[in-house]
Amino acid sequence: MLFQALPNDRAVLPLLLYIQERLGLWGESYRARYLFVVVAFSITVCIPKLTTTCTNLETFICSMAELAFVGNVFCGGLTLWSVYDAFRQFIEQVNSLTKYCKYA
Repeated sequence: MLFQALPNDRAVLPLLLYIQERLGLWGESYRARYLFVVVAFSITVCIPKLTTTCTNLETFICSMAELAFVGNVFCGGLTLWSVYDAFRQFIEQVNSLTKYCKYA
């Protein structure tokens, strides 16, 4: 997918939708997969960062900044996952809009 020619040169976000489909954010069949990703993230990243002690303040600040950044990404994905119907309608509308647009 990364280095293949696009089957439709007017496709909307083909790489992003491909990655979201693999994670379970896009497509009907594997939507429960994203919940597994969030639980795995919580077990492997959140719990160890919040329960272990850091040796100095700088390490603690870097660790919490990383947790906030990655947590923000996963929470944004969880928001898209929870409003999937609206997200799907948005992508379909953008796809239909691109049929009428011409390249300049």
